[in-house]
Formats: sequence, C-alpha cells, structure tokens
Amino acid sequence: MNKDQYLIRSKKADLPPRCPLLGYCDRWAQTIFFYQYFDTEVYKSRRFDYLERLIKDGIIRADFNETSFKTVAEQPEFLRANERVSYRNMCPEINLFDDQYALAFAKGTASISGEYDEFGKKDHQTGFNNYSERHYSECLEFSQYVFQNLDKKKISKYFIDKKARRTPISTKLRFEIFTRDKHKCQYCGRTIADGISLEIDHKIPVAEGGTDNYDNLITACNECNSGKSNKIL
Repeated sequence: MNKDQYLIRSKKADLPPRCPLLGYCDRWAQTIFFYQYFDTEVYKSRRFDYLERLIKDGIIRADFNETSFKTVAEQPEFLRANERVSYRNMCPEINLFDDQYALAFAKGTASISGEYDEFGKKDHQTGFNNYSERHYSECLEFSQYVFQNLDKKKISKYFIDKKARRTPISTKLRFEIFTRDKHKCQYCGRTIADGISLEIDHKIPVAEGGTDNYDNLITACNECNSGKSNKIL
C-alpha cells in the first residue's frame, strides 16, 4: 500500500487523511523508539525508559504518559541481530509518511510487520519481506478512540458498517478456540513445544468483512499468522 492508496482509503471511509492519534498514541511512540534507538547504546545498555528518551529528544510531550492512548493488545516487537531486522505490530504511518523515523528499507510502505536480511540481498532482490500492512482505521487504538467519542460526534459510515477492527477477542473465547484446536497451529501443526507462540486468526480477514464469530476464528502460530496477513486461505 503506497501513500496514494492509503489516502484514497481514508477518503472512501470519510476519515482524516492521516491518523488523528498521531502524537497521542503509545504504539506510534513505541514504533519511533524501536526504529530510531534500537541500534544505539541507549537501548543496548537496557538502562532506558522509551518515553523518557522521546520526551528528552522533544518527540513527545512531557505529559504523554497521562494523556496518550495506550497500546491495545498486539504489542510492538522488534529484533535486530547482526544484519537481520524483524518487527511486528508497528504503527503503519511511520514507514509510509515519516522518512526521518522510518526504517530505510521500508520507506514508502504501510508496513507494520516484516523483516530485512542484508545477506538475503541477491540479484534484484531487496532483502526486505513486507509481511503485513495496515490502514490506521484498523488499529485497535483508533477503534477505542472512536467508541469513546460515540456520543460526541458522528462516526463515519466505515465504522457504522463495522468494517473496521473491533475490540480484542475475549479471553474466554480465545481459550475456547485454543481448546477446540488442541492448542495446535491449524496451518503448520506446530505447538508451543516447538518454540512458537499461538494466536487467534480470522479465516475470513476483518478487512474482508470477517467477524469474531466462533466458526471464523482459528488457532495459528505467530509465524503462519504473519505470513498469511490479510489473505483468505
């Protein structure tokens, strides 16, 4: 998804071009920190507070922690080892719009999950695998913002039709799905004993009209879920 496609999607949904939570969202702040500081002594020393650092550098306000929208589930994850970078659940707007903070290899994409391997570059390959993209309207923090303001302003048709991401799946339903699927990834057959983590996936993605109905949910490992992205299998 490039910038034009992203902005068209905002317009069709009758939403602001860019996320109105920029500067107020914890996922946005964490994404900037991971992209900017992970390879520095600030992070390597493990003696840091990411909010304190961003405040010190003038990227976020001093009262950010008291006024921001906290990350809802899907915590951002970032790993850098030698020449390989892997990340998941980031803010989509950083790589797409904010060149000063974006990952060099992912600039101009709405990528929220992917990996880059310097040694994977050969011929015309870039070494970059873009696993998942997202529009800000699919972020759980934005959904939370919408629901909190239902009585204050008109919500766009996009959300009235329930095409956006909803609140997180309940712990009870999550347990029922895991139990039904015998705590095993339904794509590759692996379990947590194989060193993976289990997640809940939608057979029909939310972006394609899928719901949180019991029959539409399936157990998937983190790797299969990232690779599948928004595809219907």
